[in-house]
Amino acid sequence: GDRSILEILMTRLRSCGVSEVTLCLGHMAPLISAFVGDGERWGLSINCLVEEKPLGTAGALRLVPDLPVDFFVVNGDTLTDLDFAAFHTEHRATGAWATLFSPAIEDVTDYGILEIDSESGAVREYIEKPRRAFHVSSGIYVLSRRIVDYIPPTRFDMPDLVRCALAD
Repeated sequence: GDRSILEILMTRLRSCGVSEVTLCLGHMAPLISAFVGDGERWGLSINCLVEEKPLGTAGALRLVPDLPVDFFVVNGDTLTDLDFAAFHTEHRATGAWATLFSPAIEDVTDYGILEIDSESGAVREYIEKPRRAFHVSSGIYVLSRRIVDYIPPTRFDMPDLVRCALAD
């Protein structure tokens, strides 16, 4: 339509009770900063944090001052109708260090799949256009401030953070 995904996201966050946003920016930072301004047009207080070098999708969190006890991390290109308030409430109720919004998707293959015996080369099974269900990472998280200690002072992405926390 006539609105950017970032604008739609800011509106969604505000409608769910968010009042303060920090945008961690790298590529095109001046343009994005100029576009969002101070956030007043959405009823938000927006602070833009510009990374001098790319820190990854989690790395910049170490630079955000005064993180609340629990906070959202959302990719700026995520289009969703998620009820952020309910998502936050669920996170708090579980006491989790991280809660990932992971919608289920169905992957459909356009081809018939053959299972072939590796020794004989014979077809063992023929599966016509199988469907598989997956839970996917949507780029939307609620994190507790305590998980930030897992982030090293180097480039670090959200999948790295989740794997590191899971390993511990």
